[in-house]
Amino acid sequence: MKLGLVYPYNCDGDPPVGLASIATYLREYLHFNGTRIIDVNFEDPLEVVRRWKPDVVGISAMTGSYGESIRTARAIKQEFDIPIVIGGVHLSTLPTSLHDVFDFGVVGEGEQTALELMQLYEKEGGFPAQKLRKIPGLVVHKNKGVAFTGTRSLITPLDIIPSPDRKFTNKAYYKPRLIFWGEESYGRRDSILTARGCPYRCTFCSTSKFWQTIRFHSPEHVAREIKMLVEDYRIDHISVLDDLFTCNKKRIVDITRMLEEEGILDKVTFGCMARANVINSELCGLLKRLNVKNLNFGFESGSDRVLASLKKDGVTVEKIKKAVDVCKKHAIHVSGSFIFGSPGETLRDMEQTVDLIQWMAKAGVDRVWTFVMTPYPGTEVWDIAKKRGKVSDDMDWERVGNQLYDVDNPSLLDDSIDKGEFKNVWMKANAELEKMSNPQRRLSRLRMRIRHEPVKTIKQVVYNPVNSISFLGKVAQSVMRGTRHG
Repeated sequence: MKLGLVYPYNCDGDPPVGLASIATYLREYLHFNGTRIIDVNFEDPLEVVRRWKPDVVGISAMTGSYGESIRTARAIKQEFDIPIVIGGVHLSTLPTSLHDVFDFGVVGEGEQTALELMQLYEKEGGFPAQKLRKIPGLVVHKNKGVAFTGTRSLITPLDIIPSPDRKFTNKAYYKPRLIFWGEESYGRRDSILTARGCPYRCTFCSTSKFWQTIRFHSPEHVAREIKMLVEDYRIDHISVLDDLFTCNKKRIVDITRMLEEEGILDKVTFGCMARANVINSELCGLLKRLNVKNLNFGFESGSDRVLASLKKDGVTVEKIKKAVDVCKKHAIHVSGSFIFGSPGETLRDMEQTVDLIQWMAKAGVDRVWTFVMTPYPGTEVWDIAKKRGKVSDDMDWERVGNQLYDVDNPSLLDDSIDKGEFKNVWMKANAELEKMSNPQRRLSRLRMRIRHEPVKTIKQVVYNPVNSISFLGKVAQSVMRGTRHG
């Protein structure tokens, strides 16, 4: 029996550890070795299905990629009569959107559900409808609609789930790549998830609905996985994907101590997510000892009024500035994002965000980027967008793509705000971000990429001549300024 798990996201990022977790769980508890991750970054799913001939195909999807997942499933179904299962954040937060091309969907975390599904397939040679409905955590087709088989209990303790075996992922992920944290460097990087869930309930984030509650891997489990990555894969930098790794100080202390005892703490650096209202000098000292090089914040807005609406608990502009200052004092690099076009946000609020970006440039923040507010299922923002007729549970997902992210037609922008004025403020903010980008650093980064990835870098210059010309022009200006002043 063969199970193909399709990773549908085109990216230059880290390996699909979520799918590797499912594959590892099946091997650990079902002694099933027939799983293969089909990664679109390296192979065409349809071609793999043609050659490898899996018995079952599973596809993971977020909202932005759900349309592409539908197209992939449809292409497979046109040639092969095999069950195709959809899982991931999108379906878990909006089960009613189950498309006809999928036989059924997995809601919530997938390890134990996948195990019971493969047990059923091994026993029955398929997925009989009556027995399928006895497995909790599924959404199935029923009477031109869908039916939910019931809520599955969360996996606890979380250490029951073994560390994802990276042998299920493509080896190319473990080649040296560019690492960003202020002083760019090259090295092998990977990511880990040491907890599931978040203690906060931001209005635009679906994490709380997907994971339901926060659960932690033990420090021992985390230290073992880090040791494995450093010793077996020679990983230089690890991105901690937890929604808020910094929420448990004692756990940070314990993980640090265990890595010190193993003698590997100085061999790897870390980056993780943070929240402004929990950052203080004590925490930064602990993170510095753990060799954390970068903290990534969701800054979101420069308006206290908008922050109170989006973040709810305790984040203010003053606390954001204090968090940046204390990070810089501890030589921790700071990056983060802002959102424009939130419900109820005024042009004045957006101008305040531009002001905060300008402050960050002077404060030495390393990287900042912007998003247009996007409605995701399972969030308060989705409910607002639904009431405004911007989204629906049965919208054409194949046409969604980037239209929810459109700067020219922002989904959640209040009707009282002119779209042209909105775009002007957004462009003003991004012009400030350009000023934050140090031309000398960008030149150093370009040299590093040419040295380590000459073919890929040259292709990017060739295929993006406008951006490349703009960048090289800025570098030239910087060099000339240096010449004049030097």
